[in-house]
Amino acid sequence: MVLLGTLGLAALTGYLDYVLLPALVFFIGLTCYAVWRKKKHDACCDSPSTKE
Repeated sequence: MVLLGTLGLAALTGYLDYVLLPALVFFIGLTCYAVWRKKKHDACCDSPSTKE
């Protein structure tokens, strides 16, 4: 924001919502998916039959 204002491109900040909000939703979804996969993997591999 400061860089765009310094360069005189502050008019572009209005368009950032169209880029940043979908990116935020995508990365939150990606994080939730990774946590879900990690829990699934940990539940699968923590059983006593798989430990040596």
